[in-house]
Amino acid sequence: MRNKRLTLLASILFGLVLIMSLISTVSAEIVFSQPSSLYNFGSELSSQVQITAINPGYLDINLFCNGVEKNLYHNVPDSKTITLKRSLTPAYIGNLTGSCFLSALYGSDSGQSASFVISNQIRVTLSTSQQDYEAGKVMLIKGQAVKENGVNLGTPSQGFIDIYLGDEIKASDTISNGIFSINFTIPETTHAGNYSLKILVYDKDSQGNILNQGEQSLNIGIIQKPAKINLAIESTSLIPGNNLTLIPFLYDLAGDEMNYPILLQVKDSFEGVLYQGIINSNQNFILQTKTNTAPGNLKIIAQKDEIIAEKDINVLELYKLNAELQNQTLVLTNIGNMPYNRIMQFQIGNETVMKEVVLGLNETEEYDISAPDGTYDVKIKDDNSEILSAPGMSITGDVISVQEAGARINNFITEYPAVWLFVLVVVLGFLYSWFRKYQGTRFLGPFHEKINRISLKEKRASMQFVLPKREKLEQTQFQQRDSYKKINIVNVKNIKTNQNIEKININGSITQAEQVSSLQGQKQQVSVIAIKIKSGKLVGMAKENIAKALEYAYDKKGASYISGDYILVLFSELLTKNKNNESTAINVAKDIEKFLEGHNRKFRDELTYGIGVNCGQLIIKVENNILRFVSIEKTIITAKKMADASSGEALLGQDIHLKTANSVKADKVKIGDVEAFKVKRIVDTQASEKFIKEFMRRTNFEKQN
Repeated sequence: MRNKRLTLLASILFGLVLIMSLISTVSAEIVFSQPSSLYNFGSELSSQVQITAINPGYLDINLFCNGVEKNLYHNVPDSKTITLKRSLTPAYIGNLTGSCFLSALYGSDSGQSASFVISNQIRVTLSTSQQDYEAGKVMLIKGQAVKENGVNLGTPSQGFIDIYLGDEIKASDTISNGIFSINFTIPETTHAGNYSLKILVYDKDSQGNILNQGEQSLNIGIIQKPAKINLAIESTSLIPGNNLTLIPFLYDLAGDEMNYPILLQVKDSFEGVLYQGIINSNQNFILQTKTNTAPGNLKIIAQKDEIIAEKDINVLELYKLNAELQNQTLVLTNIGNMPYNRIMQFQIGNETVMKEVVLGLNETEEYDISAPDGTYDVKIKDDNSEILSAPGMSITGDVISVQEAGARINNFITEYPAVWLFVLVVVLGFLYSWFRKYQGTRFLGPFHEKINRISLKEKRASMQFVLPKREKLEQTQFQQRDSYKKINIVNVKNIKTNQNIEKININGSITQAEQVSSLQGQKQQVSVIAIKIKSGKLVGMAKENIAKALEYAYDKKGASYISGDYILVLFSELLTKNKNNESTAINVAKDIEKFLEGHNRKFRDELTYGIGVNCGQLIIKVENNILRFVSIEKTIITAKKMADASSGEALLGQDIHLKTANSVKADKVKIGDVEAFKVKRIVDTQASEKFIKEFMRRTNFEKQN
């Protein structure tokens, strides 16, 4: 009985202990409200903490991130519900990021929240697609910046963006509502190459600490442009006939060498062009000079687009003769660059003959060398050096002498005039008898007819027509050109040409143009016609009709310039007093095309040519009744390219086609790798067609008669 009581008592005690244990477990529960899954620095962390009972002691709430602890709350609770609000900034949590949770400790009670993430990252998305940029130009960088928690950067507080090129910040700006658009000027001195731009976005707290940041890279290529030419020349003076070595160094804005073709011109002291051509930059170029190169300043001009470098070389005076022996005749030629006037020594055997030799530039004089029959050592010297040495030369004659060629004959005529008079009378008598005998016979008949035909042909060729002032003219009527329209044809010597072009001027107006390397003028829009002569030397009616064809341009105030195998015609506001000369140039080009087509149909000396038309800006100025110009764009190059591709028809460049699209209908054509526009129709071309028909009618009349 007693054992039963003990067992019952033990059961009761066990139950009390169990109940007390359960009560203790319930009182130890600390419950956190559910946090957000993701926070960014600067966000507010808010959580409600529930405790079951208020006990003596402090309640501590700590933040744990990746094993690192930071206390957020340490206080005596006065309620069973505690609201925790903390700004996630370095002042409260330091640099804690990653997977985190809250932990509470209250006496012997504890609790833990669900896990969440604290991030300091910003996602950056770029919408800039361009890859290559020129140094010194502005590039636009656009995009969007969003924090990892989905909140736009710059909401509500301001965001920032920095653009890095290398280790340096090159541009900065602010960001609002997650959108950024920033202009970034690439420094002119940036070396050409591939670069990676770093775009850094971030925000700050009130103390200036960076909270969140993100970055993105943008790969770009930076292109440089030519900025300077430096002419390196081995010497500042030159002996004519020697070679001159030079190197045209081309630099970009960053000071790096660039490899591009460069236009090189060499002019003598009289502005005559000794060399003109395209050479490679940064490479040796050997200029071969002649012994008769004019003394004074030799100007070397290197040009790449609008960049020009000039250097002067002093060409020294050179007195030099070339001597050749042809049997007993000595041929002396002045091949120096100065008139030659010196006493020369002619040593024949043991005797010396002194003789003054006077020769102008490029002049030649022949001398007869005479001596008693025999073999002699001949030496010819001037003040400076030995010019010729001819050992063992066979000479015949009477006495040792050196005389100008022909002097002996002149002496014979002077000494025996009666003999020469008798010979002359005999010859004239024979010719007179022969002419009287055959005059009027069939032997001389064809000769007279040929003279008559040649005279008539020359007379007709010398006659030129003009556009008639009346619409109706009789078929036999001709009109000579007015004196102010008289054509003067002047030969032009130009480097890199086969000299088949001649410069054509009309008196009374500015019709001549000239390209120069530098000019203080004004920049104007100019229309250009390029005519390339492909058929060789111009002779006869071909030359005459080229001159006539150019009068279409002169009538419209155009000016012509010879450039190698090209005839260039320029229409500028300075001469035409009209800002828009594009239609005028196209109309003139078509008139020239039809005129030359008419020539090829009617004459044997057929012309092969091409016509190109373009427009663009040139620097121009009128000086001494000459339109001088400097090419600053591809205006003339494009016109020449069109002429090269043309087979006689006028081809337009893209620039002039766009400006005249409303008045000139043209079809796009591709000839090789050249894209051009072939004129299909021009508004109102009746006047020019009437002129061509009149020319063809007159030409037919000439041929029929």
